[in-house]
Amino acid sequence: LREIGQWLHKYGESIYGTTGGNVEGDWEETIKDNVRYIHVLDGKLKGITLPAKTQLKEIVCLNDGQKVPFKKEKSGTYIHWEEHLNDNEPDIIFKFTYAK
Repeated sequence: LREIGQWLHKYGESIYGTTGGNVEGDWEETIKDNVRYIHVLDGKLKGITLPAKTQLKEIVCLNDGQKVPFKKEKSGTYIHWEEHLNDNEPDIIFKFTYAK
């Protein structure tokens, strides 16, 4: 129970006050205003292409607080996160901030 509390203290913004979004098997999404939180559940994944939404301003990895570079493609927005992987975390969480 203590570990869940610690996780929520660190990543609660990606849960509290959000609504559910897409569930794609390897990742799940929560949404709040102009922010999408992507919870990557498959530790073997190293990147993903997400459908394009409105203008993307930035992506931040909540696990380490670092900005994540992204590439716009015809099929959507591609992000690669191998450098953000941490075996001590159950998932990796990205905060996508879009223009309002």
